[in-house]
Amino acid sequence: MENGEQGSLGLTCGGEEWGCGSTAASTTGGLCRRLAHSQGSLDGGGGIGIGIGGEGSDGGGIEGGGGGSGERERAGRANIEVISTKALICAPDSSAVTLSKTKKKPGLERKGKVVTDIKDAVEHYANAYVFTYDNMRNQKLKDLREQLKSSSRIFLAGKKVMQIALGRSPADEAKTGLHKLSKFLQGDTGLFFTNLPRDDVERLFREFEEHDFARTGSIATETVELKEGPLEQFTHEMEPFLRKQGMPVRLNKGAVELVADHIVCEEGKPISPEAAQTLRLLGMQMATFRLYLVCRWSSDDFEVYKEGLAQLRAEADDSS
Repeated sequence: MENGEQGSLGLTCGGEEWGCGSTAASTTGGLCRRLAHSQGSLDGGGGIGIGIGGEGSDGGGIEGGGGGSGERERAGRANIEVISTKALICAPDSSAVTLSKTKKKPGLERKGKVVTDIKDAVEHYANAYVFTYDNMRNQKLKDLREQLKSSSRIFLAGKKVMQIALGRSPADEAKTGLHKLSKFLQGDTGLFFTNLPRDDVERLFREFEEHDFARTGSIATETVELKEGPLEQFTHEMEPFLRKQGMPVRLNKGAVELVADHIVCEEGKPISPEAAQTLRLLGMQMATFRLYLVCRWSSDDFEVYKEGLAQLRAEADDSS
């Protein structure tokens, strides 16, 4: 580049070349950038070179070659390091990586396993019961399963899946009379297989109950009303939270105070989300997890329990 000429920028890619001029002093020199995109350059480990010219007329255009040896070219006072174009612009796309290590079973496979397990239970246990429940608590049921695992087995699954396993008619029932259980598998019901005597099972279900805090939407078993005045069970840090629950409270000399009477919930009415939180704070457990026997099957007998049947019908009326 001659002294006094304009600087230039050139780009060469795949055999075609573009350039654009730029005004620069004679001492600035030019900039030239070349990308070797031809197949021959790629195969040979082509390179990218960028350089800035030095002072004077000899510091003009500087080029990067496509050599694959990684050599350093020198032009004027600038050094150019050739970088492999294969590493920069020709790297293959990374394949997709699955982060999950656990392969989930398809729904059909899970249902098939439940059917198989129920059929197996029919062969290993002398009695089968249909039961219903109120205020289900999964952890409590898990504890009961653990307690009875040596003599019994409990199933909670889709009613159609359980009906298929038992049989819906005499033609497809697993054992004689077993299809009678299927028509009682509706709503919140499960199957209980056991070798325990009938009296022991009936006593177990009659006496089983676990108390817990009520959840949103459950029916209040009593009316809870808080009277105006200090709420000594709450610290001052809880005052903003209590206000969010709809309670008319304030801080009075560092103590939480109710400025008016407040009804948390009313007997027979659904519990609101705010009421459920407040009852938990008050330590009041309104929910009771109970189990009810609906019917019993054995190889020589079939029996329906009135209390459990009434509970099942009540649940059906509530849901309709």
